[in-house]
Amino acid sequence: SQRTKDLIAERSKIKRKCPSEGFNKCEYSVMNKRVKKSCKIDDERWALRVADELELASKHGQQREVWQQIRTLSGKKKRTSTAVRDKAGKLISDPISQGKRWREYFSDLLNPSADGADDADLADLDSMEPIHCFQQLSDTDGPPSRTEGKTVKVNVKVIMVNAKE
Repeated sequence: SQRTKDLIAERSKIKRKCPSEGFNKCEYSVMNKRVKKSCKIDDERWALRVADELELASKHGQQREVWQQIRTLSGKKKRTSTAVRDKAGKLISDPISQGKRWREYFSDLLNPSADGADDADLADLDSMEPIHCFQQLSDTDGPPSRTEGKTVKVNVKVIMVNAKE
């Protein structure tokens, strides 16, 4: 506020006076406390004004403006890192090339290769004896937990590796 600016200007005038005078130190200390108190009051007023604006925008259904203001106040910035690497591991910086790489990645992911180098033959699983991972479970138990799911995933990978050998 203007009051705070005036206090800061007054404080700087006091500071420029001869520092050897004991009175000057005391006067500066008092003025410094006034400046800090005025800054604190201004800060509280600003925060209340912003909160009122956010509340008003929220009441009017302007959620986009509310969240933009919250992001601005929090100081968090969007991550602009778009690090994409090609199959050889080299970093791709061109956005068009990055799009092509993403397309290639998802194409490979969703359309497995015809040669089957990465795929295990699922018919091998039919000939294997079942492994009971959860003997302690009954029909009345609920769905498996994350740790149980991870255990099954590890066991299936081990089975698939052993099947290939």
